[in-house]
Amino acid sequence: MIWSKYNIDFQIKDSNSIGVYNTYSNSFIEIEKKLYAKINEYLENSNNNLPAETLNKLKANSILTKNDEDIFNILRYKYLSSIFSFNTLELTIAPTADCNFNCPYCFEKNKPNIYMNKTTADNIINFIKSFNKKTEILWFGGEPLLNFNRIKYMSNILTTQNIDFSASIITNGYLLDENKIKEFKNLKINNVQITFDGLSDTHNKRRRHKKGYPTFNKILNNIDTLYKYTIKDNIFINITITIDETNKNEFSEIFVFLKDRYSELFNRNLINIPFNFVESRTNQANNCKMNNSERLNFILELFENNKIPKAYVLKYLYPKQNIHPCMMRKINSFGIGASGNIYKCLEDFDNEQKSLGNLNNKKIDTLKLASLSLKKDVFEDKICQECIYLPLCGGGCPYDLINNTRKNYSENCVLFKERIPEILSKYYFYTR
Repeated sequence: MIWSKYNIDFQIKDSNSIGVYNTYSNSFIEIEKKLYAKINEYLENSNNNLPAETLNKLKANSILTKNDEDIFNILRYKYLSSIFSFNTLELTIAPTADCNFNCPYCFEKNKPNIYMNKTTADNIINFIKSFNKKTEILWFGGEPLLNFNRIKYMSNILTTQNIDFSASIITNGYLLDENKIKEFKNLKINNVQITFDGLSDTHNKRRRHKKGYPTFNKILNNIDTLYKYTIKDNIFINITITIDETNKNEFSEIFVFLKDRYSELFNRNLINIPFNFVESRTNQANNCKMNNSERLNFILELFENNKIPKAYVLKYLYPKQNIHPCMMRKINSFGIGASGNIYKCLEDFDNEQKSLGNLNNKKIDTLKLASLSLKKDVFEDKICQECIYLPLCGGGCPYDLINNTRKNYSENCVLFKERIPEILSKYYFYTR
């Protein structure tokens, strides 16, 4: 047995113990120094026996392993299995590329305001039927509720033809009135994601209506209406807070405001209030994007903020395995634009040069599809092969890798790579 290279060990402050975290098993254990010394003696000479209970625990958590190559191969197997798994068909569909907002950081700015027509909708339905798989649909945009009738048209046909599907929707919430919400159950929409950028003043400056209207209060009132149907119709709500350098200091205020307003749902785990960092792959947000170090500092400061539940922050702070591929890599996952173009990343929506084909002419570029699934395989990359953090990042965003949108490896790595002992210490003292 060997000490796995995927282990990270460190002295726990003010204790007589060593903390050991394994990036593959995602396990964290505390080992007294005397026992830690005995483990090292065992590794140097296996004739120095360890207690069976200790040895079994170390093996179970992959802290001791026969060899690291086996772990690497298991990771690769899981990754490739996920790429080629086809238990469900996953579709992100934009009924329109148009939007009623004018957010300064939006990656879909300056794209044509296309609305999906009946022919395209029918061809999407035929595409779904051709797979004969349970289908998970995410209604996307633009702002999908601008073409709500097309959502209804497609959903009703799928239901009438007994196609097994479920749906969720990402909306800015401005058009989310009660008449639409009442129809969600029949449309099999069971998850709604809405975005805020801060409290009223900040939000209204950043998430502006195209006609200049303030949007915060109307969205909030619409969520209040949605609240009434959450339990009745089993609809889960995600209220995502968009974070960048200009509004990060307001997060705790908007979080507390929303948590208090929807406390019943929050306590029953029927609502989630995550945050999402602004990206700048399309150069719309270069002036406000936070780098990895700034993002980690933001999360660590949240952990020390008594207004925010520490258990909530730990979801972002404590490492977790991320070896699961995204839409770009998976053969069962596609994005479909309002004109019928097929994409492998939301960043590319309505950019025809990035399209793999169009459902209206029933052509898909197999060469492009294969390239996006397999090009720049991180398991062939020498730096990633040797990296102990590979189980936590899976090589990072494939869009960035393939399109070279990151300046260096560190920008595509996990946030906490350089400060994991500090993070694990916080976890230790919180959970002990």
